[in-house]
Amino acid sequence: MKKIVLLLCLSFVLAVAFLASAEKATIEVWYHEYGEKGCHEAVLRYAKAYEKAHPDVVVKVGWIPGDYQAKLNAALVSKSGIPDVFELGQSPSLSMVKAGHIVPLDDIYTPEIKKDFVETAIWQSTIRGKIYGVKQLIDAGVLYYHPKILKDAGVSVPTTFGELFDVAKKLTKGTQKGLFLGNGGGDAWGTLLPNANGQGDLISADGTKIMFNTRETVEALEGLRQLHNSGVLLVGAPMDWWDPSAFLYKMCAMAWGGLWAFPAIKEKLGDDFGVLPVLPFKAGKNPSTFFGGWISMVNAHSKNIKVAKDYVKWLWLEDTGKEYQIDFNTSYGFHITPRKSATEAAAKLTEDPRVVKIVDFTTKYARTEGPLWDDIMGAAYADMVAAVLKTDKPIAPLVEEAAKKCQAELELEIK
Repeated sequence: MKKIVLLLCLSFVLAVAFLASAEKATIEVWYHEYGEKGCHEAVLRYAKAYEKAHPDVVVKVGWIPGDYQAKLNAALVSKSGIPDVFELGQSPSLSMVKAGHIVPLDDIYTPEIKKDFVETAIWQSTIRGKIYGVKQLIDAGVLYYHPKILKDAGVSVPTTFGELFDVAKKLTKGTQKGLFLGNGGGDAWGTLLPNANGQGDLISADGTKIMFNTRETVEALEGLRQLHNSGVLLVGAPMDWWDPSAFLYKMCAMAWGGLWAFPAIKEKLGDDFGVLPVLPFKAGKNPSTFFGGWISMVNAHSKNIKVAKDYVKWLWLEDTGKEYQIDFNTSYGFHITPRKSATEAAAKLTEDPRVVKIVDFTTKYARTEGPLWDDIMGAAYADMVAAVLKTDKPIAPLVEEAAKKCQAELELEIK
């Protein structure tokens, strides 16, 4: 009799446990395979912390190797609802909205939190007046330089593109080149230099017109062509601009790179390096850099949209969001936190004057293409820049032709 009672009790306990488990809402959160050590463990830890605070929810973490974008596209098209939450390495697009793949997140932003975000982080996720993403991290471009090499050559730190060109000429000696802008010979600055000449956004504020076919763009690209043809650029480095090797091994005096390279450069060089943005094309203009980084979004086909949105809110927008943004951005790589208050509270972003400088010019002057700029437009612009650098064709017609292609694509996009 006792055995029967025990079996009945055990069955009851198991049944209760099964029902409790069955009642839990499950969401799956996808990340691309970050290369930084400890990042995977961190996002697993965040998920467990949310589960602890919300016992009725299970959070699964997808760590997606290989071609993340292709796998994400396939998952969204399948309309399976998996992943419930995902990150994207670019702005959400109008095509994603029109296809019904993502949901607006305006209701998880309070006015105070929205104001706490860098303005560009909100702008790049806003489509037709609604916010579709939460910026997780900001990547920026940095022009690193060796002060001693400049000093030994008797030149000052440049303040404009023209001065940069002159300094690069003087620093090109023997096997050492004055400047490294990547193995593309300057194409990495294809949109950045025009922006440093006052070009501004590529698409009009109302989203109806391509705006880069201007005198400022033509003038900047002419300068980029002259730089490309001058012989001062390092081309053919073992690693491209995103890796600091060429700079660290002094294959060049100055090198374009990413903020993510700062810790490795500092570890090797200590205080013996300086940082600059893309310098103003000429006096009176503003500097420039890119505004990169990943954005969190919610799948419109999720079976648990409310929970998915709450997870994004808890992870990036509530008070916990400051803690996790600081950890995520500065403990496993090196990025700028999208929230101003988080940046102010992050020791690694406030203690080194060079980092403070990078944060300042990035938050003030960095631009991104925006949510209406798609791959077809990007390809047309890239082809135009390639023609500028690799041919002697007149630049103004090349810019105008690319603008016409982009305008046609934009009109299809906004229909």
